[in-house]
Amino acid sequence: MVRRHPVLRMRFYAVAGEPRQRVMTGEALDFIAGEAEGRSPEAARRFLGDEAHRPFALQRGPLLRVRLLAAAGGEQWLLVTIHHLVADFWSLAVLVRELAACYGEEVGGPPAALEPVPRSYGDYVLQQETLLAGERGAEL
Repeated sequence: MVRRHPVLRMRFYAVAGEPRQRVMTGEALDFIAGEAEGRSPEAARRFLGDEAHRPFALQRGPLLRVRLLAAAGGEQWLLVTIHHLVADFWSLAVLVRELAACYGEEVGGPPAALEPVPRSYGDYVLQQETLLAGERGAEL
């Protein structure tokens, strides 16, 4: 998914006080899998809550973190934390659908039939800038 969606590799920084962005070429993912055994359910929830509220380093990234805790009896907890600069509600819905399809394939289901990504976020921004620069933009 990180390979499919360049925005998940985005970093943000400032140059002379002006915001800039850069898509990193690597596919680094901040993923930690661990055992919840030895932790009480309250301690596991506290750990996940702390992780959910841990600040992101916009310049260093990544702006997506995944935590997986396995508990006794086969129960698992998955926490996906993403910075709002790189995902809105619509894009989260896309990511959840793709994650479910990939997980299904991983556990023996049918191959994940992911549709090609129709356009990049950069394409969308360019379209919006063009719209706003024209007559319609003045109306809006």
